[in-house]
Amino acid sequence: MEHLLKEARARAPFLVTWCAVLALVVVLYILVADLTQWDAIKAILQSIATTLVASLFIALMILLYLPSGSEVQELSLVEAQDISRLLRSAAQTSRSWLFSGGSGRFLRATTLPALLKTARDEHVSITLRAVLYDPENDQLCDRYATYRRDSASELGENAWTTEKVRLEILATLFELYRARQMTDALDLQIALTETMSVLRYDISDRYAVATTEGKEAPAVRADVGTHYYETYRRVVHDQIGQGREIKIVKDGSANTAATAEAVSSALTSMGFGLHLSDALLAQIASTAHAKVNPYR
Repeated sequence: MEHLLKEARARAPFLVTWCAVLALVVVLYILVADLTQWDAIKAILQSIATTLVASLFIALMILLYLPSGSEVQELSLVEAQDISRLLRSAAQTSRSWLFSGGSGRFLRATTLPALLKTARDEHVSITLRAVLYDPENDQLCDRYATYRRDSASELGENAWTTEKVRLEILATLFELYRARQMTDALDLQIALTETMSVLRYDISDRYAVATTEGKEAPAVRADVGTHYYETYRRVVHDQIGQGREIKIVKDGSANTAATAEAVSSALTSMGFGLHLSDALLAQIASTAHAKVNPYR
């Protein structure tokens, strides 16, 4: 009954039907009240009427104290094949985004371009807060690589290694650096965490989506205004406050080409002391430029 009354559209028909049944029982009872040979029927009708009245009272109490549909705090399951579409739709209409995850491949490939397009088309400022794993933490990168190998279907040359984790994170950082250099409409804050989590959070203006690794794994959605939406926001903001901040200074002369030289300059500007080969720098540039959607 409570589940039925949660649906606003079902409440009125439910109560009308219930009252109609009760009225019919009362009318039948009145019709047979003076007929002694119908005593058994009268007892049954009286019992039904009492039950209906009691149930109607309970229904009215539920209806009185049950929150409206907008107040009911619920989580909904999102099938794996729908995650990409859901996040893309949110990115195309949001002016702010919170992300917390491992390497930020979807952020780099889909979310960031969509947010920048909104900034250009609507002449608005976009707020982006991103939490990524620290690429200078070898133990963290190795642990995440192990987790990805255990949960992902990518094998062979695409298998996750410590170096691949670092490369993906640096590619995302480089893409964020490039975006900041190319527009004044991006309010960007980046934090690096030293702690691995099995959950990724993408929080738009409309809803929050929590995902795990693996292309077949479903996600959880919490709409804006619900308890879990606000909880996920607090989680990411706490991670930002506890993480290592990466500052990106806007430089009109910065090299934003997808080249090894540009990557090296960007990483140095962001305060990284990594000693990377030219080949790896070129691979980072190529990975950032490719913008491969990991959910496909």
